[in-house]
Amino acid sequence: MKSSGPFLAATLAATASAQVRLPFSRQHGAAAATADGSARRRTPPAVELYAAELTYVVNASVGTPPQNLSLALTLSDDESWVLDANDWHYQEYGAFWPGNSSTFVRPGRGSFTLQYMDGQFAYGDRIRETLWVGGAAVPNLTMGLAHETNARRGVLALGFNRSSSGVPNFPDRMLAEGLANSTAYSLWLDDSSAESGNVLFGAVDRAAFEPPLVRFPVGMATFPDGVYSSRQNFNVNLASVNFSRAAGGAMRPLVRNRTAVEEVVVAIDPNFAVTNLPHFLAQPIWDLAGVTYDEDLRLATIPCSAASNSTARLALQLYGTNGPVIDVPVGDLVLDGDGVVTSTWDWDTEAATRWCTFGVQNTSHIGSSLLEERSAWGLGAPMLKRTYAVFDLANREMALARAKFGPGRDDVVPFPSYGADIPESTEACNEKYDYCPDGSDGSGSTGRYRSGTLYDGGLSGTPLLGVVVGCIVGGSVVALGIVWGILACARRRQQSADTAVDDEKAQAVTEAEQPLALPPRPPAPADPEKAAAAQVVAETEPPPAIPPQLPAPADPEKAAAAQVVAETDPPPAIPPQPPAPADPGKVAATQVNEEQVAPSS
Repeated sequence: MKSSGPFLAATLAATASAQVRLPFSRQHGAAAATADGSARRRTPPAVELYAAELTYVVNASVGTPPQNLSLALTLSDDESWVLDANDWHYQEYGAFWPGNSSTFVRPGRGSFTLQYMDGQFAYGDRIRETLWVGGAAVPNLTMGLAHETNARRGVLALGFNRSSSGVPNFPDRMLAEGLANSTAYSLWLDDSSAESGNVLFGAVDRAAFEPPLVRFPVGMATFPDGVYSSRQNFNVNLASVNFSRAAGGAMRPLVRNRTAVEEVVVAIDPNFAVTNLPHFLAQPIWDLAGVTYDEDLRLATIPCSAASNSTARLALQLYGTNGPVIDVPVGDLVLDGDGVVTSTWDWDTEAATRWCTFGVQNTSHIGSSLLEERSAWGLGAPMLKRTYAVFDLANREMALARAKFGPGRDDVVPFPSYGADIPESTEACNEKYDYCPDGSDGSGSTGRYRSGTLYDGGLSGTPLLGVVVGCIVGGSVVALGIVWGILACARRRQQSADTAVDDEKAQAVTEAEQPLALPPRPPAPADPEKAAAAQVVAETEPPPAIPPQLPAPADPEKAAAAQVVAETDPPPAIPPQPPAPADPGKVAATQVNEEQVAPSS
């Protein structure tokens, strides 16, 4: 417990300033062998570390009292783990003895499993322990205790928390213990040799970079076929790649197809041994640098002398037209002493040429699918050695600036609160994801917003979701009302049309079925003699024809037809009605008169 006194004092100091500085260094030498002691050749899939010589490690301690060991840094994973000294006898970089710690807790067995892309793995238990880094204690950290692994050291993971159960990882515990105000950290190298550097949790150091420090979102980029890159890594799309053959020369596009360049999504991780790019970008860089591809090693190699002789430069812009630019001397991409180094003998010059691994490799031969090749695209340590980087887990953002080498006084600016913008940074803009008005300077001023986040009094989170849902519901109601109105109008028009047709049919039937008018009957005679005389006249002279009174026809043709019918059809004969005889004598006299008159008619 005596050794924990300095750690406790450092912890109190770190808590007061809400920032922790953690130095790291590059491990050389025996790391070239695997856990079983055999040397193995490594090929360049994605995050693989050539012969483990470019692994950045930190000094840490685990347990109470603290047990010293070395841990490899990783920004692409979220779970830290250590070696179990009971199961692992090779302890060059330290291992943890659980029985010697008073704060050791083992929640369960067989619950820890990790598999890395370069073939390394670790299996064991998940435990809770106190981890000491940078003089600060992080208690109750859930981590793995590896009983079986082919690696020689454990891992300190600084990536996004991918736990589905919400188990806090190392950055989360730093926040919970008040060691940092936000889950964010800065990372930079001390000089161009890339032998050592610093991680600063919860703050930025203005003395370590040259402004501007440009921030941009990560995990938003998509591939041309609409497939999203992982939102759990620091991924961003390229905006342009330019080159110059001489220092200070004019920059020109590396390839003409700018659209193809913008569709490349790369991961940013200074712990990557090399930069992996698709063939259409890697090949022109090889041509620029004078690279030879070794078919046996399946590596791009370059004469080691190019590290000091090359004058060519590359400039990679990320995210958008005002995104950060990474300036890379080609000499920085010559891995002299790292990776695979071979030599060839020239009999003409009687001199040997040393060939070094080149810091940009081709991913076209990686894996059997396009998804596997895409997962290997990333910018690694050789290309980022002159870059100051800030990784903001809370806001899913990062910021880049040109690193300032050389010793100087610290000028640390902590994050003021959780989720605050990266201090001293300006915001980049990309029309594909952002609203970018004319004249935008990328400073995050009023009216600018990024997908998913509104700035300067705008809505975000639940209020924004409520507005969106309200707009959708309101729009649906209006649309349904319009459709109902259209259907109602159509139904009314159809009913009016049906009514008009029925009226026309009824009028036509009425005109066709109208009966003809009959002539009036003659009145009865006043006396028998007049009646007899009227009867004689009625029988001898036909009555005049009375035309029928027809209703007005609908049109002239119908009226003419009705007139013809009225003129050609005579009215029906009406039999006369004899009057009643007054007496038998008068009846006989009337009979005689009718007999006498009949022959003459």
